[in-house]
Order: sequence, then C-alpha cells, then structure tokens
Amino acid sequence: MFSYYVGDLHKAVTEEILLLFFSQFSSVDSVRVCVDTFTSLSKGYGYVNFTNQIEAEAAIKLLNYTCLMGQEIRIMPAIHDKNKREATGCNLFISNLPSSFTSRKLFEYFSHHGDILTCKFDEKKRHGFVSYSDPQVAQRVIGRCNGVEIEGHQVYVGTHVQKAKRISTTRTHFSKERGDEPKVFVKNLPLDVSETTLRRVFGSFGDIRTIHFHPVPKFNACWALVVYSEATSAE
Repeated sequence: MFSYYVGDLHKAVTEEILLLFFSQFSSVDSVRVCVDTFTSLSKGYGYVNFTNQIEAEAAIKLLNYTCLMGQEIRIMPAIHDKNKREATGCNLFISNLPSSFTSRKLFEYFSHHGDILTCKFDEKKRHGFVSYSDPQVAQRVIGRCNGVEIEGHQVYVGTHVQKAKRISTTRTHFSKERGDEPKVFVKNLPLDVSETTLRRVFGSFGDIRTIHFHPVPKFNACWALVVYSEATSAE
C-alpha cells in the first residue's frame, strides 16, 4: 500500500468528493478526510491510499497543486517522522519569483531536478519553498538554479534554515559553548553569493561541515552560517 497526504483541503471536501477527485486512477484503494473528534469538522487534510506506486506517482504529477472546490491542494508521500520531513539540506528557499507564479508552476519547474515532497509559493512575498526527498538533489538544484532568470526575474535559491535555527545578531560571531557547533555568522553578503565562493574564502581557516544561507531580499543581501568541524577554525 502506498499512502499519500493530501493537504490544504477545502473544509467542505468530504471523503466522497476526495474519492471522486482521484477516481480516474483505478489503483486507489481508500481515502480518508481527517476530522475534529468533537466537532466532526474537517481539519483540512486527508490521505489517499494506492495499491500501485507507478499510478500513485502519476496522480501526483497530474493533480498536485491543482484546485479542488476552488482551493489549491498539495499531495505528498505520507511521512510521519517529523525529523525526516524537516531534514536539513532537503528544504530550499527560492526568492524573487515572478508574481504570476503559483505553487503548481513552482512544482512543475523544480520537479525536473528530482522528486519533490512538497512545495509552496507565497504570492504576496514572491518567494517559495521546495522540499526534496534527497539532500544531494537539493544541493545540485542550488548549484544549477541559483541566479538563473525565470520569466525575467533573477532568482535566489538556497538552503532553507528553520526559524528556530536562525541567528538574529548583527555582527559576525562564533559560538563554542559546550555541546554547541563552532560556527561563524556572516551578514550583508551579495544576494547571489554561491556556496562555492564561501567555501573558498572560509575554507582556508579549517574544515567546513556545512553552510546555511538565508536571503533578505528587501535589503538585496543575504546572510550565511558557516559551521566548522573544529572550534579553533571558527576562532
């Protein structure tokens, strides 16, 4: 059985409507719309189970980020492990996208590079998030797509850092507290700076474990968090 999560459902979508939506695929075994235990109202998401993986993947390509009852839905493999869903290096942030973009367009553009778990476009802020199933694919996408033009807009593509991990300081600093990673925070970098450039500059001080980027489009800049293997390198 191959289980898929269906999110952003209209509150009026029932299991009958969801089953009808996927009815063109014969291998659909069952569907479920999750509801509140006390009110029986939809929580806005559900699951669809397929018996054939190839047909399930075809359903995602055809129906993902299309509208059901006037609302764009998203479909992704059902992953119950939160750590796996938020795996560092798999999640990308894309800024300066055309205002004409949609989550569907974002999905179609970036799915050529590898299997996408989920993606979302913020029309107001003109940026998006794409989550790949393979961290290596995500890193290749950064190398290929960062700085390219999409419909006349030069876009920034970098690793998305969870809000809890961001650093709000205004100066370069390092931390070597007990149990903490030795890292250097760099601010006011060019928006199109590449990981290769930073590794060349900061790699001379020691072995780099990873580099995280966070763009700040309104200032036409971005910051980077350089994580070293040894505390002496950060110093």
